[in-house]
Amino acid sequence: MSVSEVLDCSSVDLVCFQGLVSQRISVNNKTSNAGHTHTGVRLTVCDHSGRSLQVYLDLSHTPYPPGLLPGNTLLLSAFQRRLSRSGSVYCSSLPVSSLTVNTLGDTSLTQPPAPMMHLGGWALSGEKRCTVGRVRGHLVCFLFLQLQWSCSLCGAIYTQSRCSSPQCDSTSSVFQAKAKLVLDDGTGEAHVWFSCPLVRPLLGLADSQWEGLQRALRVRGHLRVYTRGRSLVCDSGSDDPLLQFLVCVCSSDAVCRPLSLTCRTHTHTQQSEDVRRFSRGERDFMTKMIPPLQLTCLHMETD
Repeated sequence: MSVSEVLDCSSVDLVCFQGLVSQRISVNNKTSNAGHTHTGVRLTVCDHSGRSLQVYLDLSHTPYPPGLLPGNTLLLSAFQRRLSRSGSVYCSSLPVSSLTVNTLGDTSLTQPPAPMMHLGGWALSGEKRCTVGRVRGHLVCFLFLQLQWSCSLCGAIYTQSRCSSPQCDSTSSVFQAKAKLVLDDGTGEAHVWFSCPLVRPLLGLADSQWEGLQRALRVRGHLRVYTRGRSLVCDSGSDDPLLQFLVCVCSSDAVCRPLSLTCRTHTHTQQSEDVRRFSRGERDFMTKMIPPLQLTCLHMETD
């Protein structure tokens, strides 16, 4: 099958299909009772139509298969077709599943051409009609920004040269960053998530500034900035010089600027419209507002 046929076919549980890898993300699931961590990979595969499908591989008891790189074409056999709680289709591996790398591709061709979307129309069209699209809007404000050194073994916060988990004796760590912002294109708003590779260009920081920020965070391990009312606040207090630097960067005109993004919609349940009151002079207006579209940024074009 193709990716589109897997998405549309509802009468088959085990599927064999081919797709182009557009994204690969490591996944760690911790069991609550035993405390064990199951490692895996989430792949996003697509076909020539641009439709995409998420595939989950459980690698707890199997070697890591080579070739799971964006741009490569994979043949996935005997994978289970499943539905999420929101009705979205995804696939997961079984003990009988197999995976073959058919062709090696160019990483510059990992994302198929995505249609240009308006946020208001995209929110009304529904997730199943278009999961990946290009949007151009203005960065209104940051909702969340987190910078963290994480243990390479268990994922806990890593401070100085040690893991914060008493059960872990790892001596290696990895720097992670994520951000959430409000994007407005005149037809609607969207909440857009950015992962680590995109946070530095989003903040407009040079490589030397980004490296200096990572070194400064070595002592405490993590820093979280979020909105409270109309202000950005931090877990560590307003007198923190590092916080003051980040607040200045996040609220600057150089960062709150027009952006061209390629985004994917989140898998989420349908939300009802909100009724909000607006005042204009001496008049009050009641109107229905569509909840902001939830997006993940895949690519950002910088001017």
